[in-house]
Amino acid sequence: MEAYFKIFNIPISIKSNSPQFLEDFGNIFYYFKTTKSNVDLGNIIPFHVSIDHVSTIAYNNYIVYKSSNYHYIIEYLEYKIYDLVIDKLSDHYLIHAGVIAYNNEATLLPAKSGSGKTTLVAGLIKKGFRYLSDEIAIIDPQTLKAYPFPKPLNMKKGSLSLFKDFEPEMRLINENYMNIQDKIHHIFVNNCSIHPTNKPIPLKNIILIQYNPSINCKLMPISRASAIFEMARCSFNQYRFREKGINILYDLVKECQCYYLCFNQLSEAINLINDIL
Repeated sequence: MEAYFKIFNIPISIKSNSPQFLEDFGNIFYYFKTTKSNVDLGNIIPFHVSIDHVSTIAYNNYIVYKSSNYHYIIEYLEYKIYDLVIDKLSDHYLIHAGVIAYNNEATLLPAKSGSGKTTLVAGLIKKGFRYLSDEIAIIDPQTLKAYPFPKPLNMKKGSLSLFKDFEPEMRLINENYMNIQDKIHHIFVNNCSIHPTNKPIPLKNIILIQYNPSINCKLMPISRASAIFEMARCSFNQYRFREKGINILYDLVKECQCYYLCFNQLSEAINLINDIL
C-alpha cells in the first residue's frame, strides 16, 4: 500500500506493508494528505516502511532507521520528512519559530527547543489567533512574508494539563499505539484556525520567547539589533545565506516591532501578547 503527501508543494510517497501504519501516520500528516494524481512523480521523495518485530524505514532504497518500537518509527519518519523539507526550501529563509496571525498580520515567536513555543502557540490558537506553524517560520526573502507550515503541534505530556479542552480549535490525535514512556502527543489544528496555506502573510511583530518557571511574566521592547542576532541564532539555514541572510533579517525587523517575552504562566503570557496586538 502507498500514501501520498504534499508539503509546501514538495511531494512525498510512503509505501508500507502495514495499512495500520499508513493510517496512523496519515492521521498525523492529515493536513498534508493528497493523491497520486496530485503529485509530481518525477520529483517525489520516496519512503518505504516495513513493520515487523524490528521495523525499518528506507529512503531512496537505503535503510536509514531500524527500531522495535512502533512509535519511534513514526517519530523518526516525521522528523526525517521535516529535515528533507527544510533542505528543499533552501531558497527561503527558515527560522526556528512559532508563527501566529491576527487581523491578517503575523507574529513571529523565535526560540530554541524547550522554550515553550508550542504551548504558547496552542494557547494563542485557543485565544482566537490563526495558526501558521509551531516550529518553522518560512520567510520569502523577496517579499519578507511568512508562509504557513501547519504541521501538527508536538506537545509534551506535561503541557496537556494546561488545556481543559482543545476543541473546537484543535483536537488531540488518537495515538493508541503510544507507550507510557512516550512523552510527545500530536495536536491537530482544525481548518477553522489555520491561516490558508497558499497565502503568505506580512509580519508585524517579533517576540523572542523564553519559558522560565522562576521569573514572573514580562514583555519588554528590545532593539532591532538584538532581534537580528537572536533570529540568526535560531535560523535553520543562515549558513546558506551568509551575509545576505543578515540583510534579510535587517529588512525584516525594519517592518516589525521587536520584543522579549519571559513567562512562567501561560495565561499571563497570552494576555501580554494580546495587549500589544
